Amino acid sequence: GNAAVEARDLKIKPRPDLDKDVIKHLNAYCSQDPNGLLITGMDIAMRQVAGEKVGK
Repeated sequence: GNAAVEARDLKIKPRPDLDKDVIKHLNAYCSQDPNGLLITGMDIAMRQVAGEKVGK
């Protein structure tokens, strides 16, 4: 979110293709994670934010 961008002092401006660009870079990075830990963690976090009960 914006707080994370601001906390890191990143200069990211909103643009129409921003989501697509983030996903492209995320997929490239996750493909280097042989155990899938990053993508699994992100999936769990998104499900929890959506209100799903995840885990024990």
